[in-house]
Amino acid sequence: MTILGARGESVAEVVLTSAQVKALAATPIVVVPAPGAGVAAVATWVSYALDRNAAYDDAAADGNLTIEYATTGTAVITTEADGFIDAAADAGKYEPLAAEVTPLANEGLAVSNDGDEFTGDAGNVNTLRVIVGYRLVPISPLAQ
Repeated sequence: MTILGARGESVAEVVLTSAQVKALAATPIVVVPAPGAGVAAVATWVSYALDRNAAYDDAAADGNLTIEYATTGTAVITTEADGFIDAAADAGKYEPLAAEVTPLANEGLAVSNDGDEFTGDAGNVNTLRVIVGYRLVPISPLAQ
């Protein structure tokens, strides 16, 4: 779902199943589709809501949650997963854009895991809501 907000910002939302969360390192999930030639989707913030019904395991080698450009894997926003993905109860997390980003034309935005897969929740009963705020900006073909 995409909603146009104040100041030209849009919001896209997906709800991931537990199986999808555990496979994010290998299979990122597109949240914002590619906007088309000459246009870049620029993430401005991300919010996560974990509906926790069973424990995930976030071992030391497991990664962090990222919002990245879908085909290049270039991370735009990184969120510490330790203490969140393996929380003992329902949990939420908000992460603003914290660094300068070079926008990429006609690239979607995906949620991913930048390390090893999360494990646990054998019954696959958890869900993770991912909400991304973003802007669409024109990009000159000469700037690519």
